[in-house]
Amino acid sequence: MTGHQTKVTIRVARHSPFDPDRWWETRKGIRTEIVELQKLLLDVVRHPISW
Repeated sequence: MTGHQTKVTIRVARHSPFDPDRWWETRKGIRTEIVELQKLLLDVVRHPISW
């Protein structure tokens, strides 16, 4: 993005029940983590060169 005046901002979803500091303490948090890991692994399999 060199030469462009683009500003990148990352924000947390306001109404998300996911707690990144204590996700392993609830079944819902563990399930969310497993689903996100599956999506990441699928992305790596589909786009191996980008890793």
